[in-house]
Amino acid sequence: MSERSEQRFEGRQQPELLVIGPTEALLRHDDGEMGVVEMRLPAGFSGPPAHVHRDHSHVWYILDGELYVAVDGNRQILVAGDTLAVAAGSRHAWWTEGSSARVLEIDRPSLGAYYRGLAA
Repeated sequence: MSERSEQRFEGRQQPELLVIGPTEALLRHDDGEMGVVEMRLPAGFSGPPAHVHRDHSHVWYILDGELYVAVDGNRQILVAGDTLAVAAGSRHAWWTEGSSARVLEIDRPSLGAYYRGLAA
């Protein structure tokens, strides 16, 4: 049998809690190229207005609750366990209605600096 050496993953970071208005964003990873943030959104949160990121894509994974989304004019409700990819250049908006939501968002490239600026 061959011996296998194990190394600690060097990319692991301590989560950074950002309070942005009535929401919390737990920035779990930010290396510039990719960001991972857990968003905690209260019920009835209006979210950002519809917008486009020319150079950024998102993947949303719903951990809990319901997230309402509109992507390029198509509206849908995402529930716990659902995943949605939003390509760069897509016009999108998101919000909550009757329930709160916890959403894991993966951004390429990272939007960590943007979220930090909103929390400042």
